Amino acid sequence: MRTTYLKIIFLTISIALSLGNLNAQNEVDIIKIEEFVIQTMEENKVVGSALTICNSEKELLTKGFGKTRDSGTPVNKNTPFQVASMTKSFTAIAIFQLAELGKLNLDDPVVKHLPEYRTKNKALSDQITIQHLLNHNSGFTTVQGNRTAASDYDEPDALNVVVQDHKNLTLKHNPGDHFEYSNANYQILGLLIEHLSKLPYEEYVTTNILRRLEMNDSGFYPSNNSAFPHVYVFGLPYAYKNKLSRLHVAQGGLYASVQDMQKYLKAMMTRDTTLISSRSYQTIFEDSPTRGNRYGYAGWSRRSLKTSEKEVEVLWHGGNNAGMNSSMFLIPSMDLGISVLANTRSTYGLNSTDPLCYGPISISLGMSPPSHAHLTGIIMIVLWMIPLLLLWTIWRKWKRSGKKESLLKLIGGSIIALSTCYVLLKFLPNRFGGVEFTTVLRFEPEIGFLLLISCLLIFILVITGWVLYYKKTTANHPHKP
Repeated sequence: MRTTYLKIIFLTISIALSLGNLNAQNEVDIIKIEEFVIQTMEENKVVGSALTICNSEKELLTKGFGKTRDSGTPVNKNTPFQVASMTKSFTAIAIFQLAELGKLNLDDPVVKHLPEYRTKNKALSDQITIQHLLNHNSGFTTVQGNRTAASDYDEPDALNVVVQDHKNLTLKHNPGDHFEYSNANYQILGLLIEHLSKLPYEEYVTTNILRRLEMNDSGFYPSNNSAFPHVYVFGLPYAYKNKLSRLHVAQGGLYASVQDMQKYLKAMMTRDTTLISSRSYQTIFEDSPTRGNRYGYAGWSRRSLKTSEKEVEVLWHGGNNAGMNSSMFLIPSMDLGISVLANTRSTYGLNSTDPLCYGPISISLGMSPPSHAHLTGIIMIVLWMIPLLLLWTIWRKWKRSGKKESLLKLIGGSIIALSTCYVLLKFLPNRFGGVEFTTVLRFEPEIGFLLLISCLLIFILVITGWVLYYKKTTANHPHKP
């Protein structure tokens, strides 16, 4: 459900590695892209996906691949997928609409419209403006924005509840000083939309964006033909019942088909004033973002690729929910839009859908498509080695049970072991994913399972050490023969 630095890093590295191969021609090899999608799905055991490629005037390719689930119907161009954090672009468009109606200004402090809003450091949160939220430079962290990722709270007041919980958070940076992607920003924007429009977020976006563009397959609730989420468990995809709660609706709750995503991309390329004014589009796509910010107002990441031959600007956003992966791209100089949706997802597992979602854009630019990074395989090997090493240590300890350890050594070893559990279950998820461990279990069950097993074995190892120490301490001296 979130778009994180991992996507930014992944795309940047893949582009950088292939920069020398950039093709100066603007023609898109549709056949090569389609073949790539089919091959990548087979290699990574992706259950279903859909792809659209278009320019501002016509469709170049819009097609479904695979199935909605293993025993489901074939995916077609009208199959809805969860688009996850790509929803943020729709949230931003809604904010611009409200600005054009005179209900807000982008430089308004949040507290002007939500007077009770605050974080722990109220003096700083009073300075947060709507522009800061749109730009991800409000001062919130990625971890803070993902703290409710595993929650299923689905009541009508969900956005109000999650925003009220911000009073328990402390801003890490001064508003406007630092870019850090955070779902917390779009939780507030979602509540602002509800507060100012007097409508539920879903109703406002459906009426004022989806229906205006005739995105008739799209909405905020799954239908009978929606693609079903799948997560990888030891390299194999398994259906996962991923219930999207209203806590996440404004940051990642939209369902859309690639046919509808094509309509949305065309609206962005033609600057369709059915949605917002030409001036608002200029602000989104052309005006310079606040310093240190790589995102435009509508959540589009901007990348300029410079070579001796040409300069290509790519605008994009990705999305991840548990069991779902998505991406959308605009290349203004080529008058090209691309969106890829997939109902199978993992970043660090034995298989990944990242190459599938980011390969078509590489091919369109004349580059070699990315492959599943070898680093992920190394990560999985290391994670597997941890429980195997622990099992060997436990076996070795029992085998050497006749030798008594010193109390000091046992205490030191126990502290190190329990500290390792903290690193595995708390530090690593926060440091590398910006999430809590419960979210790892939901989004990356392979890794979550291995981390959990490792900690259980560490606990067994500590208990084993103390049991053996107790037995040696209390046992009587053996009788001599």
